[in-house]
Amino acid sequence: MERRSKRLRTASKPNYSVDIDIDIDSDAADPALKKGTKVKKKSSVKAGESKPRRVVRGRRGKLEQISQLSLDVLFEIFSQLDPIDILNLSRTSKTLRNILMRRSSLYVWKNARARVDGLPECPDNMSEPAFVSLPYDEDITKNMIPTCTLSVNNNRIHDTFVNADTLRQYQAEKRDLKGSALDEWRALKCSHYEARKKHADECELWNADRNSERVIELDNLREQRYQASVLISLLVHYNDWDPSLYSIQERLSDLGWSEEVAYLEDNAWEYDEMELSEHKLVKQPKVLTERIWNNIKGTLIDFLEGAKARRLTRSYRQTIKRRGDVLAKVLETYASSQPLHAIFPSVADVAVLSAFRVVIENTPLEEEVLELHYQQAMVDFPQIVTEWRHSKDETLITMINDHPDMQEIATLATLRQAGIFFLCRRCRKKLSYPRVLIHQCATNCWPNGGLDEYFRSLGCQPWNHENSVIRYDHLTSNKAKLILHDCQLDDETDDVLSEFTKSGLRFECRLCESHEGRLIMRWPIVIDHITGHHREDVTTDCTGVIQLADLTSAEKVLAGMLEYVRMSPASQAWCHNKCWVCIECKKSIPWSYSLEHYKQKHPGVLPADYTKLDHKCNPDRYLAIHLDASSLFTLCAPIKVNVHNPVHGFRDALLPYRHRYSSVRLDMIAQQMADIFSTK
Repeated sequence: MERRSKRLRTASKPNYSVDIDIDIDSDAADPALKKGTKVKKKSSVKAGESKPRRVVRGRRGKLEQISQLSLDVLFEIFSQLDPIDILNLSRTSKTLRNILMRRSSLYVWKNARARVDGLPECPDNMSEPAFVSLPYDEDITKNMIPTCTLSVNNNRIHDTFVNADTLRQYQAEKRDLKGSALDEWRALKCSHYEARKKHADECELWNADRNSERVIELDNLREQRYQASVLISLLVHYNDWDPSLYSIQERLSDLGWSEEVAYLEDNAWEYDEMELSEHKLVKQPKVLTERIWNNIKGTLIDFLEGAKARRLTRSYRQTIKRRGDVLAKVLETYASSQPLHAIFPSVADVAVLSAFRVVIENTPLEEEVLELHYQQAMVDFPQIVTEWRHSKDETLITMINDHPDMQEIATLATLRQAGIFFLCRRCRKKLSYPRVLIHQCATNCWPNGGLDEYFRSLGCQPWNHENSVIRYDHLTSNKAKLILHDCQLDDETDDVLSEFTKSGLRFECRLCESHEGRLIMRWPIVIDHITGHHREDVTTDCTGVIQLADLTSAEKVLAGMLEYVRMSPASQAWCHNKCWVCIECKKSIPWSYSLEHYKQKHPGVLPADYTKLDHKCNPDRYLAIHLDASSLFTLCAPIKVNVHNPVHGFRDALLPYRHRYSSVRLDMIAQQMADIFSTK
């Protein structure tokens, strides 16, 4: 007997009839109506007429009358549906659920399951709807726990899941079993497990095949969406043309984007671009219709326009870079005929001139620019160098005069004084004249430097572009002048390139003297030492800190040996920096490539028996140190001179060798060199 609650038995049935005789104006006269009682509104439906159907927008509610169809019609419809459709219908409304979940509807589920190729039979422990939901529900393991908790002594069932209710049922069945009955129960459950596991393996195999087929199907749809996978002309010929087969690639080609699409397919990976086929609007497993194409056309054209703009920018940069490299070779050829350490403008300083820029920018892109293209512009190059040098000298003089604490008007003679220093804002180095004109940071391209595409393409910028790198260092210049005055050196007449810097003058820091020796240094190193090592000890007044080094003959010999050890290319601490200049062609090269450079470019200069050891022991025979090389640590560090115990000085000078030798090995070398000095 069907169970029914008392509330449902006693509840009165609802009345859906419409009273059309109630007069709203007579409500107040009726004593039976109390205040606040709802009054039925008069219906607009006349007697004998049916109630009008509710009008909804779109397709909503069109299937609300399906449950009123006869069962024969419904079951005929259900027989043509797939399992997922039957499952969704059973979850649509209570009426359809009651119809589909009856035992009499079991054949509907079986017929739907039979329509799926390869799907295994429904297991005995599951209903047809439950089994059908497994391949289509994402959370099929919800409320499931491992059967390893259902362990009977040492027997465990692994790699499967059971429902929590089933587990409780198993535990209840097992609770009162003992002896042979328990063994029979175990054997029965194990046989059930083996059958279920076999069925699960079949289901997993079917599911893997289904997923593979789905992947292939989606890939085919994406491919068809991007480019037609059929012979369109054949379909047109037989009047079987389907507009959905007209691919995105062909539609864009008709709009004039075929070249850009082909370029992205061939070169997108090289320039970190996204291929059109990988676009989110293209890579969709949907058939391309006219409506979809009209919706995505604008976005795809914008994408191709952006890709084309980036391609043209890359092409422009590559062209300017190639032509700038040719110009650099032309300038190197000119520099090889000039004196050593001659100062020339950078490639960007020359390329910005109209005579050279016309060649670089106005030559057709398909034409290759050679050195002959610059031949006419190079006729007046000596005059260009002179004018550039004069312009930069005036710029430096203006920097000095614009300083608010400058009391005297600076001239070219002021610029050449040994006590005048400039500061690089990037590497924070103190630069004297004329080193400031060839400082590498002044012409390097830096990220977020605000340069236009022309200079970025060249890979360099004009010297001190927009005064962004070099500035006058008034504080350092005052310290330098005080040091020179304290050492009784005339700063008014001494030139940085004169005998003052080329002589054997050495300076000594009185604050750094210790038991390891006297700290001796050359003039350019003095400024780096006083502004770096004693930055907090000496703020403005450095009187008495630096003095001329009064060295004995033995100390001079030891100082020469220590300077050679520290500056020797054998340390390889600076062998990869372009701080050497070839004496023959005046080209800046690294030490690691210098010997190979001479063998390839100047084979007749080196002696026949010239070896790598000879080249290492005589670095200044065929090479010269670049004027801007003093920024390196190996050339900026002072030396420690102690003739009574030279080991400390050699250990300090051997610091650049730490990456090649162990500390024990370096101590041994330092002792050997100290012994060599002592025998002299």
